[in-house]
Amino acid sequence: MNYPVYVIDIMQEVVAATGAKLGIVINFQPGRSLQIVKSLSNDDNSVNYKGGKYPLFALFVPFKEDFTRSEFYADVTFDKIVIATLAEQNTTVLERYVIGQNFKTILYPIYIEFLNQLAVHPNISESDPDTISHYKMDNPGVQESPETNDFIDCIEITGLSFTLIQTKTC
Repeated sequence: MNYPVYVIDIMQEVVAATGAKLGIVINFQPGRSLQIVKSLSNDDNSVNYKGGKYPLFALFVPFKEDFTRSEFYADVTFDKIVIATLAEQNTTVLERYVIGQNFKTILYPIYIEFLNQLAVHPNISESDPDTISHYKMDNPGVQESPETNDFIDCIEITGLSFTLIQTKTC
C-alpha cells in the first residue's frame, strides 16, 4: 500500500536536524508570503516568541509534487525558500560579509547544513548534498515588510528539487 509522504513534515524534520547540528533553534515557517509575514508580525506582539523569529527558514507554498515517475514517490520542486536573520541597518554589506556578521556566521552554515541534512533524510533519494538541484541568491539588507519592520539579510533558494521515496514499513 502506498502511504502518503508529507513534504512539510519532512522539511520541518530537516530544518530541526539542521538547527540541532548547529546548536541553534531555527524558526520554521511554511506558508504563503502573507501568512509568513503575519506569523512573524504576531511574534512581534508575543512575549514568548519575539526573540525566536530569527534565524528564519521560510518555506513558501505552494510547491510542486510530480508523480509521473512510478519508480519513486514524487519529484518535489520548491519555487522559493528563504533563510533569514536580522541585520543591523547601520552596517554596510561589505561589513556583513567580510567581518563575518550574518552571512559567514549564521546564513551560510544554515544553508550548507540544510543541504547536508536533506541528503541524509530517509525519504530523500539524493544522498550527496552537491547533487541537490537549486539556485542560491544572497540578498543582503532588505526590509521584509512594513508589518514586521525587520531589516534582514537572507539567502534565497529557488528551484530546489529532489526526489521523494517512501520508506518501507511492516
